Order: sequence, then structure tokens, then C-alpha cells
Amino acid sequence: MLGHPANKLRQAGLISLLSSLACMLVACASNEGNKWGWPSSKYDTVVGYQFVNYGYTTSSPLADVKGRLALARLNEVKRKEALLSNSQIERLLEAMFIPDTEPTQHAVCYDPHHIFVFYSRSKAVAAFEVCFRCLNSNKRPSAGRKTNVNYSMLAGLCLELGLGTDSPPDQEAAARKFYRENKPPTD
Repeated sequence: MLGHPANKLRQAGLISLLSSLACMLVACASNEGNKWGWPSSKYDTVVGYQFVNYGYTTSSPLADVKGRLALARLNEVKRKEALLSNSQIERLLEAMFIPDTEPTQHAVCYDPHHIFVFYSRSKAVAAFEVCFRCLNSNKRPSAGRKTNVNYSMLAGLCLELGLGTDSPPDQEAAARKFYRENKPPTD
């Protein structure tokens, strides 16, 4: 009976319905119409990561020398990852764009261990990196305007996603190993 024309029509209708639903879900996860206008590129997925930072206390291990996003090392340094739902993406963006009323005080260091990467068809189009130790963050590409970040809201989201707010448990051991293996030669 599966080959019966009526069953084929039902299957085609179901496939069409599922395709339409998938397109609607992708549209919901994209930045079309988001009130922040960031990122400027369309995206279909956002993934949060916790990663080890090998002692880059003033920059990110996930940025190149010009400060651009360089995710080639992400697989090496990531410890946890979580796919965000549409409502979690909305909360992430809301936490990232608090109107600049009182400037947030930042520490001098920058030792990030969390990053949210916005992907379009598996290609990274933007990222938001966070250091909970010094309450500092970095948007790539830049948002083009000054805003504050609601770090307590962001911390709640990271905890909900299972990413924690601290550095990974193996941070110190990973940093020691990195320095042993990359120690500059001495004369």
C-alpha cells in the first residue's frame, strides 16, 4: 500500500510541511528584524562554548594578530559546547545590548573562557566572547556602538546551558602543558 498514489501524495505533503517548518525555524533564529541589528550577517545557529585559555591575559586565543575572529583553534581548546534555542538566542542578545547608561568597570586583564559563535550554514559569521573574571567582552565584528553587557543575565544563561562561568577544571594543567611545549629557547 506504500506505493499507492494517495500515500505518495500524503508523503509529499508531509515533506512539504516539514520543509516549511524548517524554513520558519531558521528564519526565527536569524537576525532578520532583531532590534539590535547585530550581527549584520544572517545566521541560522548559535553555539556557546567554554574553552581553556593558555594564559593570554590581555587577548583571546581565538583572535588573530589583527583582533579578528580566528576559530581554527576552537576544536583544540573547547571543553564544553551547547546549541542555543531561539529563546536563548534572544536572551543572549538582550544581555549583550544593555543601553549605555552607566559604564561598566572592567579589570585590566582579559582572560576569556566563553564564546558564543553565530553560524550561517556552518560558517562562523560573528562571535561574542566573554571574560567573567574581569567583566569584559568582545563582539566580532564590532557592534559599532557602545553598549553595556548584563553579566548576571549572561551568567545565568551560561549556567542554564551547562557551560558554567568559571574557567574549565583543566585550565591550569592545560596552560602548564602549553608553556612546556612552547617554551622559547634559551641561550
